[in-house]
Amino acid sequence: MPQADPSPAQVDVILPGGAERAAMRAMLAAARRDPWLASLIMRRLDTTRERLGALRARLAELPRHARRRLLRRLAPAAPLAGLLLALGGGAGEAATITIDIGAGCTLSAAIINANNDDQSGSIACTSGGGPDTLVLAGGTYLLNTAYGGALPDIESAITIQGNGATLDAEDAFRVLFVRYAGDLTLEDTTITGGFDGNIGGGGIFNTGNAELVRCTVSSNEGYNGGGINNRGTLRIEDCVITGNSAGSRGGGIYADGSVRIVDSTIAGNTAYHGGGVFNIANAQGLAGLRIAGSTISGNTAESTGGGVANGHNVDYVLTAGIAEIANTTISGNRSDLGGGVYNYFGSISLIHTTITRNVGASGGSGIAGTTDARIVASGSIVADQQGGGQDCAAGGPSTIASSGFNLESGTACGFTAPGDIQNGDPDLGPLQDNGGPTFTHAISTASDALHAASNAVCAASPVDAFDQRGIARPQPGGGVCDIGAFELERFDAPTAAQVLDFAAAPDPTGRVRITWQTASEVGVAGFRVQRAAAPPGQAAGPWTVVAGLIPARGGAGGGTRYAAHDTPGIGRFQYRLEVVNADGAPETHGPAAAVVRAIRAFLPWGRR
Repeated sequence: MPQADPSPAQVDVILPGGAERAAMRAMLAAARRDPWLASLIMRRLDTTRERLGALRARLAELPRHARRRLLRRLAPAAPLAGLLLALGGGAGEAATITIDIGAGCTLSAAIINANNDDQSGSIACTSGGGPDTLVLAGGTYLLNTAYGGALPDIESAITIQGNGATLDAEDAFRVLFVRYAGDLTLEDTTITGGFDGNIGGGGIFNTGNAELVRCTVSSNEGYNGGGINNRGTLRIEDCVITGNSAGSRGGGIYADGSVRIVDSTIAGNTAYHGGGVFNIANAQGLAGLRIAGSTISGNTAESTGGGVANGHNVDYVLTAGIAEIANTTISGNRSDLGGGVYNYFGSISLIHTTITRNVGASGGSGIAGTTDARIVASGSIVADQQGGGQDCAAGGPSTIASSGFNLESGTACGFTAPGDIQNGDPDLGPLQDNGGPTFTHAISTASDALHAASNAVCAASPVDAFDQRGIARPQPGGGVCDIGAFELERFDAPTAAQVLDFAAAPDPTGRVRITWQTASEVGVAGFRVQRAAAPPGQAAGPWTVVAGLIPARGGAGGGTRYAAHDTPGIGRFQYRLEVVNADGAPETHGPAAAVVRAIRAFLPWGRR
């Protein structure tokens, strides 16, 4: 017996009503005037296009007369379908394209194939189709000399897996341009030698969507944004932005859109304004810049904002720039005004951030604000600036306010809210590797910042109960969070072994060295070292023994030093020490954090 034709309702089509279509038309009209909004709509429609592709396949299985009935019902949605086709074309299968110069498949040809979903770039490369992955073999690609000049713009969804490769434009042109419809994920790649003296973004210019993971952007030059100029949506994770220069704003990064920076280092960049980062308001007046778990150090601005400058955009009727900086260290930056942070007609939130050892020649070595600027600090250290400058300076109708639990080494910041400490001593150590993905200033047990923060602020976003290194806040024993980006790890003395310190540090080969020292040992059978994976923002676990049982060598009259080694692979880990007493009752110490990378990141201060 023949089966009945499927009814149109069985394909789950929901048609937009009159109100929805009117709203859609208004949104598209706004997008014609605003390329940024058009780019945002484009990205949101990617998922819709994929669903329509699956729907088309199901429709093709229906008899012709059933398809005609359904098409009559779909007629009101024709404008949306036309927009989808015009913006993105049909969805295809994702392709993996391996760059093989010897076989004729260059990176330029692979990008063209991926953009066009065909082999128009080169038949030596796999045809593109949908979101494509381009795989590099590592090594250095001298774009101007050996590999055919400038790369094509990114105009589709493309992932570039660098595997340690370097893309070098040899100071001749910009390295990468991501267009409005482009969606770039760049992994394990160094971008260097880029130049654009007109608009900027010598390394990368982004007007679409871009994500950089485990990348280095170094020794690039541009007018605005020596390393990166962002006009779209940008996420930077576990990257190094260093040695870039801008003739105007943003030596490392010029942010005119949405920028999220996580677990990254911005160091040794130069500009006239905003040596490390310059954030400017976007057209929508949204929070454009968010920085977490990062270090901004050794940057220089000739005028304002050695580390970070936050300003307004006259093109958008004096719209204020908005920035949020959390669990971050801003250290050793220099400028004329606002050595660490400068804010002009904008808004900045500082949460558990350490601002120290910066220089502002004319004022505000740590923080400076002018002309309707507002800076609000919470749980942060602003102390020990250099060059004789004060921690803070506010000029004109601007404010530097406190939400409580801040520490300043003088009184210039005016931190007088509950929990604030003035004329305090944070007792900061040098900027160095204290564990975690970025350098930090450690506090000591003598620091006024110890156990002086708010546990409620520590637990809430964006701190989320971790410090800059990924160490849990608060630590056992103290029970109260520490002020600033660094949480001092607690090593409580057990009844059988007094442990003085416990640390874990990776070396360039990927091996982790775990060390500890005891002051005394009584009835200790030995020690075990345990490891747990510790993804960002998540609790570590489960714990596994990686070294044990290591026999005890100390005694009641004195302890000794111990070391163990582990090769955990690439990732973020925490280690803890288990003391095994002679009676079998264990005690634990730690944890200590370690991040193992495929390739050790160096911080060059110049290209040549």
